[in-house]
Amino acid sequence: MIALRGIVYDPPAAALPHVAIVFREDGSVLRAEAVPSYDAGEKLLAAIMDQSNAAEGKERFAIG
Repeated sequence: MIALRGIVYDPPAAALPHVAIVFREDGSVLRAEAVPSYDAGEKLLAAIMDQSNAAEGKERFAIG
């Protein structure tokens, strides 16, 4: 069962950063962080996924 979902949003304007967000099943935000690029956001989400999987011992996270 997937309990968390993550996504990286593009900047809404040229001077603003990308934003990586992790949502709980109920749609509330677990973590939101400004990141310098889409790739950096994907790496952050992967690190969060690794932490979540290690803590739970099973798949509980999806990106995208």
